[in-house]
Amino acid sequence: MTCTGDFSTVGGGTDNQATGNHSVVGGGEDNRARGNHSVVGGGFSNRAFDGQQSTIAGGKLNRAGSLAFVGGGQLNSATGEGSTVGGGESNAALGTGSAVLGGVNNRVAGAYAGVSAGTTNWASAQYSFVGGGEANTARGSWSVSSGGLNNTVRGTSATCGGGQLNSANADYSAVLGGQANSALSKYSTVGGGQLNSARSSHLSLIHISEPTRPRLI
Repeated sequence: MTCTGDFSTVGGGTDNQATGNHSVVGGGEDNRARGNHSVVGGGFSNRAFDGQQSTIAGGKLNRAGSLAFVGGGQLNSATGEGSTVGGGESNAALGTGSAVLGGVNNRVAGAYAGVSAGTTNWASAQYSFVGGGEANTARGSWSVSSGGLNNTVRGTSATCGGGQLNSANADYSAVLGGQANSALSKYSTVGGGQLNSARSSHLSLIHISEPTRPRLI
């Protein structure tokens, strides 16, 4: 046990170090609280980095940067300032104020963006959000991908409700569900079905009554 920071504390465990001023390691093994006012509650080989006020509650091989928090799990990283990873495995909150609540292999790069759960989801733009599912991407600012499989939302304030292989590419566009549907123009909407696309220079809506026979309204 090593306490080299001013007013630092190591409560117990094995090979733990509190090197930041006012830093704390509660227990566990091979944990490091390097930043001032940083805390590692326990677990194994967790690192509260050199930034101020980082916290890791527990888990294994987790990393937290300045003002960041990791609740648990393993191989999680909260390196954006003020970012959060609640748990899960191999999740990363990279943007300022970003959050990953759980799941596996999710990434959030946008500022104040988030991923709730699922696997291999990506929220890359500011204020973007992925609710869950697998391999979904929210690339537009203020965009939302609620879930499903392999859906992509590129437009600003665009939405994909679910389904698979859907894309909302234009600003303020929406695909509510179905498979392989695309909303390609501003303010356009596809309700569902399969292989439908909404493309127009004006407000457009595709309402699906039969999956293979879209009707333009």
